[in-house]
Amino acid sequence: MNAPLHSSAAHPSPLSWQKALKLSGIAFTIFRPVTFIEVWDRVHPVCNGRVVGMVPGDVELQMLSTKDLGGAAALSLINKGKHNGEIIDLAGDGFFIEKEPK
Repeated sequence: MNAPLHSSAAHPSPLSWQKALKLSGIAFTIFRPVTFIEVWDRVHPVCNGRVVGMVPGDVELQMLSTKDLGGAAALSLINKGKHNGEIIDLAGDGFFIEKEPK
């Protein structure tokens, strides 16, 4: 494909490849996680035991640990076929980020 990397042709929509995967007959389980805690922790500081950042304090965030994603994937592999063909959204408890202290 000769499409520029920033074009939609270079990045097919999730719905198109998910439909193609379902039609392929290949066994699969897709996990769609929310924001990873570990990424947030590296980008935003912890101040007085609290995470602060650029997100407004009235925005609820859901985060998931990469360990939790790994656990879900392991269970899916152990219980082969139980979730075949499923697309599973993974999210943790929602919470609000405090505004940067002045």
